[in-house]
Amino acid sequence: MADQVDDASEIEQAHIDRALAEVRREPFEAWVSGKCEECGDETPRLVEGKCAPCREPWPPLPRRY
Repeated sequence: MADQVDDASEIEQAHIDRALAEVRREPFEAWVSGKCEECGDETPRLVEGKCAPCREPWPPLPRRY
């Protein structure tokens, strides 16, 4: 049967594993300005070629018209 020290060690190891996984995660792609591939709007921030309303269709974000 596990005691409090064993439980604390397991929690600590899980925290360390999550932290290491976060550090090893691939960095995100830097954003650039330009025309959205999806809707054609000119925007100061594109991520993977898409503006925010096209990347996150739900909840609907307002268009900049």
